[in-house]
Amino acid sequence: VSLVISDLMKPQVSGLDMLKALREDPATMDMPFIIVTATPDYGSRQAFRSLGGDAYLTKPIDTTRLTQTVIQLLTLQLSDQPIP
Repeated sequence: VSLVISDLMKPQVSGLDMLKALREDPATMDMPFIIVTATPDYGSRQAFRSLGGDAYLTKPIDTTRLTQTVIQLLTLQLSDQPIP
């Protein structure tokens, strides 16, 4: 079970570029992806949604909301896993 939490603005690869790369790889295409940002804007949020992102959170991060989001996404991911 895996999940990615990334900042939108990073020095090397933006969070959106990372999300796009993960969605293009069959091994990671269904991995839950949370993005955090200090500078939210409509265009970034729309791009995130169009790439299949799962949660877009703004800073300062509400740790309760982040924890709830992580639990929800991991629970959904686990419910999709085949039973051995």
